[in-house]
Amino acid sequence: MELPPEGREDEKAPDEPVVEEHPPAVEREEEPAPPEEEAPIGVEAEEEKSEAEELRELLVRVKADFSNYQKRVEREFAAVRRSGEADVLLKFLALLDVVERTEKEADKYSDFASLREAVSIAAKEAGKFARDSGLERIPAVGRPFDPSIHEAMMVVETDAQPEDHVVEEVRPGYIFDGRVLRHAQVVVARRPKEEE
Repeated sequence: MELPPEGREDEKAPDEPVVEEHPPAVEREEEPAPPEEEAPIGVEAEEEKSEAEELRELLVRVKADFSNYQKRVEREFAAVRRSGEADVLLKFLALLDVVERTEKEADKYSDFASLREAVSIAAKEAGKFARDSGLERIPAVGRPFDPSIHEAMMVVETDAQPEDHVVEEVRPGYIFDGRVLRHAQVVVARRPKEEE
């Protein structure tokens, strides 16, 4: 037998809110998470040993690469140095040629004027070589004595120059790359002693 529509329990009136019934919640105790399965000690040790071996091999390769890099840089530096030395030697050879020609021709000169001219050419070549190489000659004669660029070889009494000024250059000095390469050897003036 069928119940009339209003008699059904599962149907509610359209304006009544629908409430769903749930069974009361039962508090459960949290179960501990299952322990992660630990690898046996022997397997873990093997993995660490394998990783250590890989790291050791990597270290050996890096060390070899660095050693090869150092050797290559040393070879390249030596090649650059040799190239620079070759450039200087080529410039020097031009000077050497002039000096040797002058020496060979010296016997042919009957007068000193011709010999002087040949030596003057050699001196000009030497000066050009020095300038082209970056050498700067230190000024000396007539300048105040400066121990940072001059080396006093002798002191002479004279009125030709003020006291403590360079009277004569014995050997020229040179500056290279902003530093004194060789001090100029000079003779320094001192006032003559007054006779009483």
